[in-house]
Amino acid sequence: MLPKHCTKNFTVSFPVEIGFVNIVIRDDKYFDIALRRYPMYTVMSHSCPHILIEKLQWYFKGEKVVWSLDETHERSLTDFQRKMFVALSDYAPYGTVITYGQLAGYLHSSPRGVATALKYNNLPIVLPCHRVVAKNGIGGFSAGLQWKRYLLQLEGVNI
Repeated sequence: MLPKHCTKNFTVSFPVEIGFVNIVIRDDKYFDIALRRYPMYTVMSHSCPHILIEKLQWYFKGEKVVWSLDETHERSLTDFQRKMFVALSDYAPYGTVITYGQLAGYLHSSPRGVATALKYNNLPIVLPCHRVVAKNGIGGFSAGLQWKRYLLQLEGVNI
């Protein structure tokens, strides 16, 4: 039996080198992930034996982790963002990057449309928007460029 704080619906924050990963789980699926310099929820003082939290902790320890759409709450991502998830899984796996233009080409969209959808991504890391870069640089990131660089460095990418 899971501790009360790690049940079907819960919120939790855990520290990483540059801040806190703040997570909302609904119906045993990722609902929201916010990367901040501060905790938004109760900070984990011990292990949370929930696979979705453990996967994020493994990721931040530098392990290659693969997520699936089945782990995301149906209200967390738009249909277009779900298509991006599949494209990023295929064309920008762990440790690689893709440009906004390249991703737009795979999705039959525009770079601006891709950038806008990524700006409103509620599940950074799971929908790995940090792997999408500008053709002449790092591009933007809703949590800030410090987080984007940190996530890319975790995956062995230097920009």
